[in-house]
Amino acid sequence: MPNEFSEFIRAKRGNMSLREFAKLCGNLSHTQIDSIEKGFDPRTSKPVSPTIDTLNKIAKGIGVSVSYLAALAVNEPYSDPLRLTLLEKKRITKCRQLSPDDVEDIDEMIDFKLEEALRKERAIQNAVI
Repeated sequence: MPNEFSEFIRAKRGNMSLREFAKLCGNLSHTQIDSIEKGFDPRTSKPVSPTIDTLNKIAKGIGVSVSYLAALAVNEPYSDPLRLTLLEKKRITKCRQLSPDDVEDIDEMIDFKLEEALRKERAIQNAVI
């Protein structure tokens, strides 16, 4: 019987075949994806309970957090502990594609901009006083 988790996985698969989606998700078996989408194992009729390893592979494949998938899998509400905006999530995704040296360069630029903003704020406060 499908649940929110199985419906989410089916929606994420879109027009991909089970095999294509399984490959995207760390080479899981297509039958495992099929069982997840159905919400039960057709061979045993028992509900599917994916392991953390399986959730991790799916999460990496579709670009969501493991914690989000885990909450869906156990029918629990999910709240993003960091409450990131969509723009912040996009920036994190972009940073993950960069080399460590490039990420360090960006960190230095951010530090510089923060220091600059702090100096401006102090100058405004001093001008007011």
